[in-house]
Amino acid sequence: MEALRKLQEGQWDIALVDIKMPGMDGMELQRHIKKIDSTIVVIIITAYATVDTAVDAMKEGAFDYLSKPVDPDKLSILIRNALNQKRLMAETSS
Repeated sequence: MEALRKLQEGQWDIALVDIKMPGMDGMELQRHIKKIDSTIVVIIITAYATVDTAVDAMKEGAFDYLSKPVDPDKLSILIRNALNQKRLMAETSS
């Protein structure tokens, strides 16, 4: 899958992952992302939102979960918050 190849080739702070994708669903991709680099912040985005999938995504380590259609302002705030969390995690681990 192209996303996994890109993850292994570079350094990433955030991954925006859709639940429904060809070849591999978003939950499985999230598990692979966390194995490759546990510091990557994963935000799940889906048009198939249910409480169960949101809970499962968070249990698997997602930073947050958004339903489509995505509000660009809300996504921008969420990304800013995710980057702040990543920065704080890096500061506390050093």
